[in-house]
Amino acid sequence: MKYNIHDIRYKFYGRNVELLLEEAKDIKDDEERSHVALHIGRLMKGLYMEWNRENVGDETIVDHLRDLSDGKLVCDLDKIKEHDLFDVQVPTRRETQHHSPVRHNHRRGGQQRRPNNHPGRQNYSKKRH
Repeated sequence: MKYNIHDIRYKFYGRNVELLLEEAKDIKDDEERSHVALHIGRLMKGLYMEWNRENVGDETIVDHLRDLSDGKLVCDLDKIKEHDLFDVQVPTRRETQHHSPVRHNHRRGGQQRRPNNHPGRQNYSKKRH
């Protein structure tokens, strides 16, 4: 089995984003390439925020996008800020925790208590007088 020996420049984006950028660099149509760059930038911002749990400026994402694409994918930062094109909603840790309804039945599956019918053992479930 071969090991992955690729150096990932920004680990929080992962190898798949680098592969997307490699494909996007080869797009001939300028308009299509800019649309793809915007979508990848939005993905990158979401991944960055998921990894670091902090807000990141659009400038940082545009710089990383330019860096990872060797300058071939460039986004208009003013347009991105004006229209919130990199706006991403990442749930907080509290929102991602799935809370199930509180159950007060501590027996699994709602099992009924079985009577203690073993000879020689005391049945503690019955009240003693």
